[in-house]
Amino acid sequence: MARGEWSFIHESVIYQYLMERFKSNNLKLLQICYNGKFKEKEVKVVDLEEITDTKFPDVDCITIKSDKKGKRPAEVKFLTSQFKYHTQKKYSDEYDMFVINNGFILVYKHDIIPDRLDVDKIDIYQLNQSDFINFVKENFERLFYQQVKEKKDRNVWISYCGRNSNFNKEYVKEGYNIKSAKESKIWCPTCDISPNEMTVGDKIIFIKTSGVKQQHIQNQYESNISEWYLEDMYVCEVRTPIMSREEYCRRNKIDSKSFLWASEVKDNNKDKYRYVFKFDIKTSYENLHISLESLRQKMQGLVDNKIRYLFTTKGDKSISLDDYIEFIEYISQ
Repeated sequence: MARGEWSFIHESVIYQYLMERFKSNNLKLLQICYNGKFKEKEVKVVDLEEITDTKFPDVDCITIKSDKKGKRPAEVKFLTSQFKYHTQKKYSDEYDMFVINNGFILVYKHDIIPDRLDVDKIDIYQLNQSDFINFVKENFERLFYQQVKEKKDRNVWISYCGRNSNFNKEYVKEGYNIKSAKESKIWCPTCDISPNEMTVGDKIIFIKTSGVKQQHIQNQYESNISEWYLEDMYVCEVRTPIMSREEYCRRNKIDSKSFLWASEVKDNNKDKYRYVFKFDIKTSYENLHISLESLRQKMQGLVDNKIRYLFTTKGDKSISLDDYIEFIEYISQ
């Protein structure tokens, strides 16, 4: 099962949760604030119109059992503090109608009341958090694929990170405290990627394999692939454009002579890695031990032309979005 933060989740996931739980007659909410009074109680939704247009407000009509306010609109947010429509002039007319129609804020988690929000006029409800978490876990792959498909303009890159790679290796001795790239969240693209090719929002996948040596896959591929396994995979998102090392250091107030990756200390060479970009790890797959021979039967082009190349050269390669989705689907089985 995929591990890691669920920072990939969009509000659309909450819409799906609401609709699916309502259709199964099992949509319950936690009332947080009603008519200005903070008194928590569980309530049941008895009517919910299909969520099709997510302009403010997200939900055109929702009805809560025994609620004297009847059919009401609702605005979905992850946190209460994210509600800002009452302070934005361009939404003044919509907000006035929202108040007139007894609209309420529906959140994943109630945190802080936004400044200048009149809670005597705007009620607050919260999702059943444990049920929502279970819904996301149960439908993780489906939700993940849907959101991947929404980003068809993004590139997907794949990079190899072996046991001794800077991705996994740190250097903490002799007065140095160089974190692994997995911890520092910075990486240097190889010559396979030009600074203008990779953009913010692109996906980059780091993989690690086991079982065979490089020369065995390079020179005796067919006879050794049966011993070759995919062990770890990290699905990441690019946070910054590729920048020169000098610019990165200046922007982050780091001495330009500093080492950024563990291998630089050992080699005493900073010239090898001239570019830097930041990334976030979105999902981690570890201890997979998936046969690459079996994967090859499904995705020969990916294994032969991408993963084999990366394993023997330690470079970076782009892959198609369709291959990416099929790859994720395969390892998630």
